[in-house]
Amino acid sequence: MSSKSMVKRNAQTIGSSRSSARGQSLVEMTLITPLLLLLFIGVLEVGWAIRGYIVLLNADREATRFAARGWYLNFDQTDRDAVGYASVVSHTLNSISRQLPFDVLSDDPNGTLIVSHYVVDTGKPCAEPPCNDTCPADHNNRNGLCDCSAPDRREPDYIYDDWIAHPGMENYAHFTALYGISRLSRLSHDQLVAELKEQNDALNCALSAKAAAVPWSSNSIVVVEMFYDQPQLLGVPIISNHFTDPVPLYAQTVMRVTSDRGSEAGKSTGGGCPLLPIAIHEDTLRGLDVLDETGNIRNGAGSGNFGWLRWTDDTEAIAADPNSEEYLALEINEPRLAMTDYREPPFKDANDTMINAGDWVWALTGNVNSNGVARTELEARLGQTHLIPVWNIAQNQGSNLVYHIVAFAWVRLDGFDLTGEQKEIWGTFMGWDDGTCRGNGH
Repeated sequence: MSSKSMVKRNAQTIGSSRSSARGQSLVEMTLITPLLLLLFIGVLEVGWAIRGYIVLLNADREATRFAARGWYLNFDQTDRDAVGYASVVSHTLNSISRQLPFDVLSDDPNGTLIVSHYVVDTGKPCAEPPCNDTCPADHNNRNGLCDCSAPDRREPDYIYDDWIAHPGMENYAHFTALYGISRLSRLSHDQLVAELKEQNDALNCALSAKAAAVPWSSNSIVVVEMFYDQPQLLGVPIISNHFTDPVPLYAQTVMRVTSDRGSEAGKSTGGGCPLLPIAIHEDTLRGLDVLDETGNIRNGAGSGNFGWLRWTDDTEAIAADPNSEEYLALEINEPRLAMTDYREPPFKDANDTMINAGDWVWALTGNVNSNGVARTELEARLGQTHLIPVWNIAQNQGSNLVYHIVAFAWVRLDGFDLTGEQKEIWGTFMGWDDGTCRGNGH
């Protein structure tokens, strides 16, 4: 065979090989391209879902942080609409800032926001003597047995003295609110309360170990849950199906309730109970049954017979002069000031910062026109049930007048007349407090 023929034959062979290789590559590309495309789409969809979850989680944390500040939600209001949940929703939607089309307010919502409040107060956290191997099994021990996990303390369960409030309890439905699509909360009341009790015992044991005068603290928490079904980014067939499109997202955050008003003034928060600053003498309620009319509950003492209370005499730590009409209006508008502002008169107990039965409270005896700015705040309370201190003894006169508190009563405010000589407030007796107002034992 001539050399020219061999060259021609080799060229034909090489050309045929190249055509075969190109054909094989096309077949391989045809097979692998859909797989690569599906993989790429899957990465996009997973990234889109993760991005949506991060946005939802950050919004949930921001909502919880806002709700837990103790300033915007007022849980002594039993009307859910008056608690302030709408402000939490508004803040949440603003924090999302269109990063998600999250909607819980329109007629056709696509998400759910649930705010829940829990309070657990286990009372005195530690008991004497310290835990040891021979300590008796009584109601001061957890589950009837000593807990010797810490040698210098024991942490009793105190079941008989616990004060617990959560949305699942009767009369506490206002401790939660749902916006958007109706969904069941994922919270377990029993499990969460059990955890809070353990934490409350440990916290108060630690506080008491530092100083006997440290106020006991309650575990008051806010939980915000957010649900959002996020549609897939591309909605490609096969990848997009009823199992994966939309992607169900859920975020939950738990935070302890704080109080801006208390922290700004350097005062203790979270103890005692919200109160209206009205002085009720014990004889006014003596013998009354639940739903009986009270008559005039504004029963002051002293030459002025003012009948109003103030929680402190500290003119520097609060926003208004405590012996003024302005402060009276604040007290009526914010019953929680009894928890943040209270200071027992120093000639009684200068270290007591939580009001409970047996404490003394200042009388508000300044030049107060209670038919002025305070009237508007009092009108807003009509028809609502509030806790009011009951006194039996008054001492001193003028600006040093103080009342001895012996109990707390639930009263529904029905009306008032602050224009005449005998200024009156009347209501309906709703029962005695069952232990809500437990302070630090002073």
